[in-house]
Amino acid sequence: MKKVISFALFGLFICFAANAQTPEKKEANSGVTIGIGIEGALPIGTFNTSSNFGIGGSLKGAFPVGASGDITITAGYINFSAKSGFISSGLIPMKAGYRFRTSSGFYAEPQAGYGKFTKGGGGGFLYAINAEYLDKSGFDIAARYEGISNKGTLSYIGLRIGYNFSL
Repeated sequence: MKKVISFALFGLFICFAANAQTPEKKEANSGVTIGIGIEGALPIGTFNTSSNFGIGGSLKGAFPVGASGDITITAGYINFSAKSGFISSGLIPMKAGYRFRTSSGFYAEPQAGYGKFTKGGGGGFLYAINAEYLDKSGFDIAARYEGISNKGTLSYIGLRIGYNFSL
């Protein structure tokens, strides 16, 4: 699975790097932004055997680099309710990424960092790929795959709905 994700991220990077050669018009909200969002998470794979739906929140900072990209820093908290016989746990994800913006408001964002579980799970390397839409008013909606390497891979499909404030 890691090879598939790595290959997909590499292919995505190549596509956007080739597109980055033509200058794009900057969007209205392409300056430094701070975003706040509500997070939902649906565990998949082995994570699904112990956890139900997760819900939480996040803060995201975006710092423009070039005409069509941002370096992002994201931190948050997601509480995963436990299935019968297991312990509920929270996840504190801390990620950095690069947001590839398009002129239509859609963007892709690979991320990497560290995920810390609040109960019984320790932590591990965290990686994610986001497909997102950001409109000019600051409304942001994102879907993502996220995995944490911790005695195997714990993964989930996430949804984030947020709002970005320009600084």
